[in-house]
Amino acid sequence: MTRIQFAALLAICALLSGCAKDIRNKEAVKQGIVDYFKKRNSEMGLNLDAITIDIQAVDYRGKEATATVAIRVKQMATNESAMQMTYVLEQKGDKWEVKGRPSAGTDTHAPGAAPQGELPAGHPPTGASPQIPALPPGHPSTGTPAPVPALPPGHPPVDPNKVPPPQTKN
Repeated sequence: MTRIQFAALLAICALLSGCAKDIRNKEAVKQGIVDYFKKRNSEMGLNLDAITIDIQAVDYRGKEATATVAIRVKQMATNESAMQMTYVLEQKGDKWEVKGRPSAGTDTHAPGAAPQGELPAGHPPTGASPQIPALPPGHPSTGTPAPVPALPPGHPPVDPNKVPPPQTKN
């Protein structure tokens, strides 16, 4: 093999190795998540221009990856109050595509998931009754019960603290 042939072979190898796209990185995973949101935008109703998507962690396993994603409103400076979701992605050619989400207990805002960390400043305690806003001017009060109509003549007195037993049909 001559020097020219060797140099040409080396140049071809360098070009071919440069063409292989490495998608095992957070930016490629993020693009897969964004593409997923764009495809499902009519169902989800997300304004992608108003949110920031941060890839917190990615676990690669062959042609599959599990990504922990923080989604927050752009006005929020940090991910403290972000919604954290987990997505499973599959490598399709030179892109990642979302396959779905793992079981519900892995997301911090999923129904039934245990809360993680502290609540944002000003957030009411969980489990507390919400504060009822003031009624508009002129609205009748809802704090007093409606008047109880009079009982028919001869009806025995009724103790409001006692609940009658349920009636059964024979």
